[in-house]
Amino acid sequence: MEPITIRKATIEDLPAVREICKITCTDPYLLEHLKTLYLLYADYYLNEEQGHCFVALAKGKVIGYILSSFDQTLFNRTMKSKYLPVLKASDPRSYRLEKAFLFATLFWKSYRAHLHIDILPAYQHQGIGSRLMENLVAALRLNHVKRVYLAVSSSHRNAVAFYRKNHFKTLYHVSGSYVLGRKL
Repeated sequence: MEPITIRKATIEDLPAVREICKITCTDPYLLEHLKTLYLLYADYYLNEEQGHCFVALAKGKVIGYILSSFDQTLFNRTMKSKYLPVLKASDPRSYRLEKAFLFATLFWKSYRAHLHIDILPAYQHQGIGSRLMENLVAALRLNHVKRVYLAVSSSHRNAVAFYRKNHFKTLYHVSGSYVLGRKL
């Protein structure tokens, strides 16, 4: 197995992060609307909060990432003013996104940070996700963040198991999705 390195993400990583996001996406609607996928799961983080994002590299190539907003208030304000208007203009089903966005706000007062993680399938189950998580948790602690949360489909059993292994607990379970949180 080749050595894997972890480093802070930069804006130059955006094309690779987008590609991994697309490769690992299982939502047919988002795969048909890549602009929506990228705006929701990649662009905000690397454009607005690079300091809380990390990439994993093999032979100099990005093979995975963990992206985070450490300030949910900033995330909400920026999403509402900058990203949701773009989505509304380009995505005929943006109401679905607004509903998910509003649902997430139920947790942001207690859980100030959230995350998004993906690793190319060929590199999964090798401990890379846990290494990325360790780097993020250390960065969040340095910023005095006490809790982090995420949402995941309950059909992604491997992902749910990964989060549980990394000390995430169920905050909410509804209609095929979990909201999981971790105290830091």
